[in-house]
Amino acid sequence: MEWYPAVGFHFDVSIPGVDDIDTYFMEVSGLDMTLNTIPYQEGGSDHIYFLTNKTTFGNLVLKRGIYKQTSGLTAWLKDAFENYDIKPKDITISLLDEKHKPLASWDIVNAYPVKWSVSPFKADENSIVIETLELAFFSLKRKF
Repeated sequence: MEWYPAVGFHFDVSIPGVDDIDTYFMEVSGLDMTLNTIPYQEGGSDHIYFLTNKTTFGNLVLKRGIYKQTSGLTAWLKDAFENYDIKPKDITISLLDEKHKPLASWDIVNAYPVKWSVSPFKADENSIVIETLELAFFSLKRKF
């Protein structure tokens, strides 16, 4: 078995009910969690204890080049932002090896869109238009 650090450019995003081609993202960020603590000082002691409170999560941020047509993903976003029809989805992010097998995976539970933006249009640059979607979620679990 070879041991080497994983590369960050070979990953997969899976969203149930959304075609695979619609989940070709160029960047994924926000796979983070924080264990919040509450400081507690016992009476008559100089020592401060930290009691765990709860785990909080940042937002999942997905970026990709914008597509010409409406898709399952954009329909989900439009329903949320235009019709206030929020339908949370479970998402799996997998970091892949050279054989396209998962090295590590993260399950994002009950994700829903909270922000959808498009990069600026600039006549003096030769760049693709990037759409960014930001999703809040209930929990994050690393599978392996």
